[in-house]
Amino acid sequence: THIINSWSEFDIDTLTSNDLFSGYSIKNPYTLSNDTVNFETTDASDYYLIDIAQYCNAYVSSYAAHNSTKGLQMTGGDAMQYYTELEIPDGSNTWDINECLSVKVSFCVDATGWSTANMSFDLKQTFSTIYQMYAGYDFPMGSCFRVLVNDEQISGTYFPTTYSSDPWETLYFNLDGFAGTNFTVCFETRNIIKRNMIPGYPDVGDNSYIDNVIFSEEPLGFKEFSQGESLEIYPNPSDNYFIAEYFSENSGLIKAEITNMLGKIMLSKTMHAGQGRNTIPVDLTEYPSGIYIIKIFSGQGTITERIVRI
Repeated sequence: THIINSWSEFDIDTLTSNDLFSGYSIKNPYTLSNDTVNFETTDASDYYLIDIAQYCNAYVSSYAAHNSTKGLQMTGGDAMQYYTELEIPDGSNTWDINECLSVKVSFCVDATGWSTANMSFDLKQTFSTIYQMYAGYDFPMGSCFRVLVNDEQISGTYFPTTYSSDPWETLYFNLDGFAGTNFTVCFETRNIIKRNMIPGYPDVGDNSYIDNVIFSEEPLGFKEFSQGESLEIYPNPSDNYFIAEYFSENSGLIKAEITNMLGKIMLSKTMHAGQGRNTIPVDLTEYPSGIYIIKIFSGQGTITERIVRI
């Protein structure tokens, strides 16, 4: 980390109070190669760069520890300060709105000598009970997470399932397409509310907890994903919003299609699915009550489930 102080000298300028710009920090994280970052060591912050927008935060925290004492907590802020600026995410527009809540944690990886490249990390997410108290419904889209490499999204968008009791999950990514290069891995969140935002209402808030980030030339337990495809819908039934949780053996393009019972296509979307769990938000607000069919088309075939809109 380099601290830059700069100043100007101009005789005609008699206003000297703005001549000095001091304490500007420029940080170049250490390059990683066959390394693990677990956030417990005193120099852990030297291995990543945190880029925080106006109304959010990220820091090392005991809440974010998996099988250790510390992890990285990516969270929101005091929404009462900026609620008039917020746009409500529906899952499909998650990364197009609320730039003021963007937290990015980036790692520089040197894979120039690698023929293969792999990454894994532990993830746990939470979302706030405040939505239920004040809006009358759960809102997992208030907490979101994704992975980018060289500014391109390579994962699905992850949302929590429960307020705070989701299990820790180890996510694995094959990055062979970047082997032989230097590349940047970025974890991004746009979480709305921080912990215990309203006095008298204890709440865990919207968080993404990260621990045990591993970069390796060797495979990192990809056999754990040999479970085939699966598709679960929750809450189901519901009156408007659903989450489709799709587990994929491989990463690649998929098409999600929703039809009514007569086979008419109501919604269709092509997206990139990462290896492992992918979350797909479904908004049926504009459609009448009834039974719908969601189909996921992938390289492994087609998988279907029923959706009940009440």
